[in-house]
Amino acid sequence: MAQGSVAGNDLDLERSYNLAGRRSRAGDCSPAIQASPLDLFVLSQRLPSRSQNVADWTGLKQRDRAARTGNQYTPKTGITEVLQIAVRCLVILDMGKIFREITDQPQGQPRMELTDIERTHHDETGINWVTSIAMFIFHAGAIAALFFFSWKYLFVALFLYWVGGSLGIGMGYHRLLTHRGYKTPKWVEYFLTVCATLALEGGPIFWVATHRIHHQHSDKDGDPHTPLDGKWWAHIGWILMGKSMHHDAETLARYTPDLAKDKFHVWITKYHYVPNIILGVLLLAIGGWKMLLWGMFFRTVLGLHATWLVNSATHTWGSRRYETRDMSTNSWWVALFSFGEGWHNNHHAHPTSARHGLAWYEFDLNWYGIWALNKLGLAKQVYCVELGNEKKAAKAGDAVPAHVVASAAASDTQSDMVSA
Repeated sequence: MAQGSVAGNDLDLERSYNLAGRRSRAGDCSPAIQASPLDLFVLSQRLPSRSQNVADWTGLKQRDRAARTGNQYTPKTGITEVLQIAVRCLVILDMGKIFREITDQPQGQPRMELTDIERTHHDETGINWVTSIAMFIFHAGAIAALFFFSWKYLFVALFLYWVGGSLGIGMGYHRLLTHRGYKTPKWVEYFLTVCATLALEGGPIFWVATHRIHHQHSDKDGDPHTPLDGKWWAHIGWILMGKSMHHDAETLARYTPDLAKDKFHVWITKYHYVPNIILGVLLLAIGGWKMLLWGMFFRTVLGLHATWLVNSATHTWGSRRYETRDMSTNSWWVALFSFGEGWHNNHHAHPTSARHGLAWYEFDLNWYGIWALNKLGLAKQVYCVELGNEKKAAKAGDAVPAHVVASAAASDTQSDMVSA
């Protein structure tokens, strides 16, 4: 967008904002220029306010008092300042535009299609440079965090590690969205999805498509991350190089027909980085750059390697309860790091089971979370396999749950009838 166009839009919004204020005081509520409440709110954050001037004047007085007494001036960050920083960050990201992409559209016809989020691989060297650079920066930040240890920062990191890894990846992306092992209200599904984006593992449509492909071709040709191509490849190489993370619209529509029809999941897949940016700004505002190192960089790297260990370690070392068609194993120590995802042989034998730790001693925190949701009435139709009552192990080709395919087909039929 041209700079002049941006300036013109801001000028129109500013006139509307000022005129709306004068009319409201005069008792006239008719709008002068068509502008949404979100536009007016964003503009109000761009315009100087009396409270901002008072805050600046207060800061100057505090600095002057500190200079006269010989003390060092340390600005205090309150909740108001934190919210102001967050709002200004949203203004920079133009969240008004992002919000309108999901709301300003006819019913049943989302503005963003799968072609808007598909990825194609262009680099002839085979290296995914954006991902590789991001991984280097985050690993450097995680190492730097170790030099500034604090119990408070560690607790913040572990809490966010649980939010992203357990609520998000384990309960959300994996057991709910990928395998549909249970059902929740849409607002719970969307909440778990946002939590998953904090793990820095991409948006839901790409994550789910890649994992369903893995189940269909597990440890065979076509598996994105099998140890048969090398343990390093299975752990992280498949992300840094190759085309495993680059799916076109046809592949996404084939493996994620349920998510492709949900405008929120399409939207959050395109803007999956936004929750992390907002969280990073809040961590920086509340606890400074040391909290940012622990709450963003350290916990993210820890969570990434926990997920990658499921791809590499639990297809290499461990025990096998079931004779599946792949090399999946159960690993207690991977389960500890991944909140229960390490019982991978159990999972490959029964992919749609919401419970992976089948024995009483198999720690599965993600299952405990789903159990809690069920007791609260927020999770229904929970499919759970129990030892001794198992059905026949699932076939390797059952990548997309049958009821997901049936639901997608029914939606297509309904859409065709409506259009006819």
